[in-house]
Amino acid sequence: MKIAICASMIFAEKMIVIKRQLEELGHEAFISQFAEGPELAMLERLSVVREAADLTVADKIFEAATNFRPEILHVLLRACSQVKAKRLFLWFSDRHGHDWRQALKTDGINLGKGKRMLVKGGAFDPTHQITIPREMAVAKRDGDSH
Repeated sequence: MKIAICASMIFAEKMIVIKRQLEELGHEAFISQFAEGPELAMLERLSVVREAADLTVADKIFEAATNFRPEILHVLLRACSQVKAKRLFLWFSDRHGHDWRQALKTDGINLGKGKRMLVKGGAFDPTHQITIPREMAVAKRDGDSH
């Protein structure tokens, strides 16, 4: 079996060990070239969001994310185990409407079940089943993507 290993480069040593273990088991393993790209960095940032201020920072960063690669995003979103990060990523993608969003496939991405409350007293987004800061929901509704 051919296996791609994708993770943050802070896990580089572990990835090398895992690669060797997989090869010893007869698999063909490789460490992905895009393991440290901006797409993974954004998913990692979204996985540690704890409060509205974190979302505001992520929103500003996402605003400049005009060159994400949809084929890499699809692989990363499918491999990601953080439902919150995936839902937020798709919410920000829809919010900012960058050109790559139209090319991003969402098939095979496990978005979990049930609602996720990310901030208390926020507004519920029914499409992504998340509660976001009211200010962001109002801006999205008014057509202001920034």
